[in-house]
Amino acid sequence: MQILNNNALDLTGDDKEQITVRAVSKLAADTVAFFLDGIQGGPLPNPFTFTLDKARNDPSTLTLVFTFVGGGGAFDITVFGSNGGPSSFFRFNQFGLASGTISYQIDIV
Repeated sequence: MQILNNNALDLTGDDKEQITVRAVSKLAADTVAFFLDGIQGGPLPNPFTFTLDKARNDPSTLTLVFTFVGGGGAFDITVFGSNGGPSSFFRFNQFGLASGTISYQIDIV
């Protein structure tokens, strides 16, 4: 996996590469759910691993949906691939909102 355009949410990976996602909450009650390629997946397992499949989805899109119970929440998200390369790190801060989303786009080569 590689990071494109110096943007932690814009990635590229090899066909059939396994992508692993870890999301760590600053506060225990906050939660994160996911959608993978437009299909709702439910609560995000930690870690969550999926396989890139160029024939089915290129690019592949992973959307994370954060829900915050109180104030001051944040999630640290790390994404890495089974074929090596740099890990992607992104911190999603609450900024006073009850929920928020980010999406990773992974181009498959």
